[in-house]
Amino acid sequence: VTTYTNGSDFKDRHRTNSPSCYLVDWKLPDAEGTDLIQHIRADDAISPVFLMTASREEEISLKSLLKGADHFIRKPFNMDELMTR
Repeated sequence: VTTYTNGSDFKDRHRTNSPSCYLVDWKLPDAEGTDLIQHIRADDAISPVFLMTASREEEISLKSLLKGADHFIRKPFNMDELMTR
């Protein structure tokens, strides 16, 4: 597991890793999660991308899927559900 403190940190360092999946939060200190997903998809079209949020806005789930997320998870989430997906 590799963690990043914000979107910029991820963009600067993620190419040095080969993740098997991504877990992206909707609200980052310096970016929106869907923007980060587009960045991920520019380099990696295969690995699963999960977008998570505590928001109850329905448009976020649709927007995340349209931007390239494979899964949308609402916080708090069940770890068994995450592992199953």
